[in-house]
Amino acid sequence: MSAFTAFIKKEFLGLFRSGKAVILLLISVLFGIMNPAIAKLTPWMMESMADSMAETGLVVTAVEVDAMTSWTQFYKNAPMALIVFLLMFAGILTSEYQSGTLIGMVTKGISRWKILAAKKSWFS
Repeated sequence: MSAFTAFIKKEFLGLFRSGKAVILLLISVLFGIMNPAIAKLTPWMMESMADSMAETGLVVTAVEVDAMTSWTQFYKNAPMALIVFLLMFAGILTSEYQSGTLIGMVTKGISRWKILAAKKSWFS
């Protein structure tokens, strides 16, 4: 299991050195703050747009916002965060293969499940 822990350490070090950890943290904070903020601002935005919407024939009623509204907005935006996450980490194994480091790890005796588990461990 020492090869697995060494490989995990290498992956985390690469994650922090490349700056992807900071980007991932900022995106997570952004999506975490954005949903309650939008839920809190929605009644104010509807009140300010009610006059212009009434001119076009749309009637705006009172908007009630609670914690469930924030949760539903969060779960609607979760796929967007997942897409950003996948785009950031899509080329992990291919970049290892292109640089020639993946072949060395496989031929040195590290089992493939340890390599894939270490690559996927910081995904979850």
